[in-house]
Amino acid sequence: VQISTDYVFEGYPHAARVETDLAKPVNHYGRSKLVGEQSVLAAHSEALVLRVSWLFGLEKPSFPDRIIRDAQAREDVSAVNDKWACPTYADDVTEWTLALINAGHQGVVHLCNQGACTWSEYGQAALDIAASLGLPLKARTMRGHSMHGFSLFRAARPPYTALDTSLFSQRTGLTPRPWREALEEYLRARYALPA
Repeated sequence: VQISTDYVFEGYPHAARVETDLAKPVNHYGRSKLVGEQSVLAAHSEALVLRVSWLFGLEKPSFPDRIIRDAQAREDVSAVNDKWACPTYADDVTEWTLALINAGHQGVVHLCNQGACTWSEYGQAALDIAASLGLPLKARTMRGHSMHGFSLFRAARPPYTALDTSLFSQRTGLTPRPWREALEEYLRARYALPA
């Protein structure tokens, strides 16, 4: 089993990618992941390559944690508003991976929670959930900005890399839950709040 990325796609057009779409990465990270996919599949006929995007989970802090931390420290928080993908809960990926293995699936499969959003929308959802959970926040609204000219983005980024999970559902009978639902479960667990 190899974990890959939505960054194997160039980001055009604005449509969810399926596994058979042409992979055409725009940066070194995406190119290296695509070479990894090809190498694994060539080396083992039963390999399973899982493309995921915008992972969050309890093992290490991720984007929602950074947004909440920043919002607790200052009154102005911002994120990119012209890059779309699908947030993905690591706990869900674990469950889905086991389902694929048990079904004997091989090849490339897209795994993510349902729904595409921008980084800014993802951050706003984290703030909304944090506020509803009673976490103290100095900022409750995200300010959006373009990824073009953003100093932290030195490498090119594909603008739209939402992943279509229809193949996963066909193979397992499972439908990934919406990313907002998964994010709320995660934030409750992260901040040890009862459901």
